[in-house]
Amino acid sequence: MKPSVRLFLALPLTLLALGVAGCDDHTPTELERVHQLNIIPATAILEEPGDQIQLGASVVDQVGGAILNMPVEWSSSDPSIATVSESGLVTAVASGTAVIHAEVPGTRAENTSAIVVR
Repeated sequence: MKPSVRLFLALPLTLLALGVAGCDDHTPTELERVHQLNIIPATAILEEPGDQIQLGASVVDQVGGAILNMPVEWSSSDPSIATVSESGLVTAVASGTAVIHAEVPGTRAENTSAIVVR
């Protein structure tokens, strides 16, 4: 085999080996590590309009460890029943039931919180 052919074949193999080796150094980002998002508590009853409850979010990685300081986006299925602030504070508006959802980028909560306003 001519030397130029050996170099031609060796170069792609060397680049491939360097590319694979580089993958070992990859540190997962927070988004890649998110496995589950839970809302706490799962249900709550508010007695009258104006009552409030603070919800919490538990973000868990692939091995069950807590991920701290993960930003959470909150939303209400029916803001005419219950609203939710950016921090997860729910405020009763009128009688009925609203479902509160929490989300981190790339993940939807597996658990929701049902808020009943009497």
